[in-house]
Amino acid sequence: AGSFLHWDDVVEIAGWFGLDLVPILHRGPWSKELLKLADGTSTFSKNVREGCVIHPVKERFDERVGRVILKMIGEQYLLR
Repeated sequence: AGSFLHWDDVVEIAGWFGLDLVPILHRGPWSKELLKLADGTSTFSKNVREGCVIHPVKERFDERVGRVILKMIGEQYLLR
C-alpha cells in the first residue's frame, strides 16, 4: 500500500514548484453546513460546480471507507 502526504505538506511542496492547487473552499472543523459547498458556480468557470472534495488535514485510514478522502457531488450538478 502507498502512503500520502498530509495536506499542509502538499501545499508547501506545490509552492516550491509554483504549482496551482484546487481552491480551498473551507478549512476548519466539519459541520453538516459544509455540504452546501458542493453546490454553486464553479470557481474556474460559469458552469455548475460538480461538487467538492472533503479530506482531513492529516492523512488517515478508516477500516470502513479506506483512505479518508470523500467527494460530495453537488445536487445542482446531478440535476443539470
